[in-house]
Amino acid sequence: MKPRRAAPTIALLSTAVLSITLYSTSPAAALAHYDHGSLSTPIPTITFTKVLHKPWEQYHHYKFEDLASYDGVNYKCIQAHPSFPGWEPPNVPTLWQRL
Repeated sequence: MKPRRAAPTIALLSTAVLSITLYSTSPAAALAHYDHGSLSTPIPTITFTKVLHKPWEQYHHYKFEDLASYDGVNYKCIQAHPSFPGWEPPNVPTLWQRL
């Protein structure tokens, strides 16, 4: 008898998505039914996926607490300002907080 698969659980943690696939049997029962010679038998997995905000733009007016991403990193605006070349979030920590 195969373990029954429960619905995946997805939870938002800060800026990452955590998804967990659970099975409704005990670990011992799941191992007893697991075919160790086959890769087609599903096993529980945990996957993290980073969620990026809208990309940072030049010549855009950012308001306090606006969110933007730059080079794969999320930032929060901590002071309203217009953006100019050279004012990328990692270059001006007085305007952006890394998340």
